[in-house]
Amino acid sequence: MAGRTITSLCLLTEENPPPLFVGREDGTVEQYYSPDAASYGKPVLTFYGHSKTVTGIAAPSFEEVYTCSMDGTIRQWSTDTDQEHTKRCVQVSNLSTPLRCMAVHEGRIYAGGNDGCLYVIEGSRTSAWSGHKDALSCIAFGVEEGQLIITGGYDNHIRVWDANLGKTIRVLVGHQNHVKCLRVAAAGELLFSFGRDLTMRIWRLPELTDETDEEPQYTGGDSGRQATVSFREPAVTSRKSATEYTGSDSGPTATDEDSNDTKENKQESNSALEGETGKNDISAADLYRAAAKEAAKVKSALKVRPEPPIRQLKPVGTIEIPELPHLVTAMRDEAAYCFIGASDGYILGINARSLSKTVLQFLSRNTAKVRADTRETRQTLRLAINAIKKRCRKAIRDKKRELIRAAKKAKAAKKAEERKERAAARATARAEKAAARAAARAEDDEDEEYEEEEADEDEEYDSQEGQESGEDDEQQEEEEEDPLALLDDDQREELTTFRKAQEKERDDEILKLRTAAEKRNVEVGRIGSATFDTTRDQFFRLSFTNFKKIGGEAVQALALLPDGTCYAAQSDRVMRVDLTPGITYL
Repeated sequence: MAGRTITSLCLLTEENPPPLFVGREDGTVEQYYSPDAASYGKPVLTFYGHSKTVTGIAAPSFEEVYTCSMDGTIRQWSTDTDQEHTKRCVQVSNLSTPLRCMAVHEGRIYAGGNDGCLYVIEGSRTSAWSGHKDALSCIAFGVEEGQLIITGGYDNHIRVWDANLGKTIRVLVGHQNHVKCLRVAAAGELLFSFGRDLTMRIWRLPELTDETDEEPQYTGGDSGRQATVSFREPAVTSRKSATEYTGSDSGPTATDEDSNDTKENKQESNSALEGETGKNDISAADLYRAAAKEAAKVKSALKVRPEPPIRQLKPVGTIEIPELPHLVTAMRDEAAYCFIGASDGYILGINARSLSKTVLQFLSRNTAKVRADTRETRQTLRLAINAIKKRCRKAIRDKKRELIRAAKKAKAAKKAEERKERAAARATARAEKAAARAAARAEDDEDEEYEEEEADEDEEYDSQEGQESGEDDEQQEEEEEDPLALLDDDQREELTTFRKAQEKERDDEILKLRTAAEKRNVEVGRIGSATFDTTRDQFFRLSFTNFKKIGGEAVQALALLPDGTCYAAQSDRVMRVDLTPGITYL
């Protein structure tokens, strides 16, 4: 029936029998005695007030029933059957934008509108949190003390909000079309999202402690703070125009001495101008506009600390689903199963507990593989670098020893040659002196005197040899302290060239190893960033999925009883559906 299409359901499972609230396309809201009564009976109450489609119903209790509509209003209804229907609307909140979803959580009402804002109503106070660039279509809540709020929108993004700060702390990017519904799983660790791109995305939700750690830490006091205030002297034209407005010349003249008027003096002059308006034709509104126009020219020099960029998260898994999803529901927040109402009469079942366990194990295994491989690569790289450095040091040390040995041999040969030359020179000198003495003895026959001179010459030669030997010992000690002192310039240059070549070879090998290790880490990192993905043709064969088909019309709304009984809304009727977890209907 045109206009009677059911768009939302709400079942109060705490009551016995549980009443069912039905929202329709024509704006009416109906209360049924039980879900079965909605299939064949008449409503107990009908609530009139919305002028457009009812898009959401939330009932924390039987006495608190809230509805939102595309007419931009949130209405609270009284379920007292004795009350006149015109007085059953207890309260109306007009948000001036079409509303697409609503939820009540911890005393607050949350609603999403076509303008992309998340509206928060707490008592008489209403606030709007802007974020989405298109309509906000669904709302979910984290399990950590209700501080996380998750919203999906027609901008294909999912936003995670801090309820205490009222700001977005994460943006989940991955859907290629509108986000239709959300479901938190795994005790708040995972999020399931369903979109018009026929995918179910799996996300890892952040913890509030992560967000706190990312906030910059400021020291106490005023250290680190900067404030700058600028003042602009009033223009002469403004004073002139003000005088013309009042028709009085009693105002101060704009000279160099009084050009730097303070804010207080400006207020006094404005008051004086306003006091004289009664004597002239200029109204106070004209004066106000003139003053506001002048004040707008003065720009503040206060430097506002820019907001840090919002981190984006990618999905950790993607499951392609066979039909277009419309909503997701479960018997309770921690329920093992959740059900998705989809197009063409499909109801898709997801074992959220089994799926969460599978995904978390998949991610944990990949993380463990990455850590183990990274640790092994780091250790191998460290050992290889140490071996290369050790080999380089050994090559340089061996080369140094080789050159020192060669230098010592050359020096020893040189010293031996020098000793031979000195010995030959001394022998020649002795022979010459001996010949001279022999000739002298033959002439003078003074044997005793010549024998004494010969003994003195022998002592002199012995002392020279001892002095030369001492000098050699001192030089040898110096060479032992600094072996490189033995090397000549050519050998030093050869050693320097060899050292540079070895160090270059060492650095090149280390660079190659580091590059190979980085490539290895990149390849292994792909394992860590791998996502849990399944294709559309695999959906009906997965161990954690089931489905049932009821007719050919889209399932626009679902309601579940604790015993597993499901009530589905198709067109203008409510149908009872048997969904047995674990059984796949073929």
